[in-house]
Amino acid sequence: EGSEYRILDEIINHQNKIVGLIIEFHDVDINLEKIENFIKKFKLTLTHIHPNNSGGVNYYKIPLILEMTFEKFPTFNELDV
Repeated sequence: EGSEYRILDEIINHQNKIVGLIIEFHDVDINLEKIENFIKKFKLTLTHIHPNNSGGVNYYKIPLILEMTFEKFPTFNELDV
């Protein structure tokens, strides 16, 4: 519930051992740069993202909680592309 930012570097350091990751980011509005940097460094494909409705949004309509799914070997069907 906010501590995910403490382990992002460890996830990056061990990403070759990871085939899938589901992570929930809190306080997105004040940690957006950390999230963007993580996505850029993480080699898995971001396959799903959605706001958690319980978190609400800030003044600028930015969701305060985001849930993201990353996959090493994503598969897509014709309808997804």
